[in-house]
Amino acid sequence: MKQTVKDLINHLEKLDPNETIFSLIYTKEDVKDFEHYDYQSNETVYPYTNELADNVLSNLDCYDVIYETIHKAMHEEISYQVDQLYKLESIKVEAPSY
Repeated sequence: MKQTVKDLINHLEKLDPNETIFSLIYTKEDVKDFEHYDYQSNETVYPYTNELADNVLSNLDCYDVIYETIHKAMHEEISYQVDQLYKLESIKVEAPSY
């Protein structure tokens, strides 16, 4: 799905301004920085146009692995943070009663 900066701004304006977020933002310029090896000419080329960059960015939604990887990373981070919290709570030492 093609998304513009304006679309992103509209979406962000609906959120609580103090909300913590995670975001990945790539632009056409990022796509144009990728090199492509052309096996016919045996050289590295940068054949990118605005149209190609638009198509690449628009089609990234088709890759479920991106969402799966982020979901897995979030799950692992949640597990790590919860484990750390439990370790801190179990370390609390009660004062001995005499």
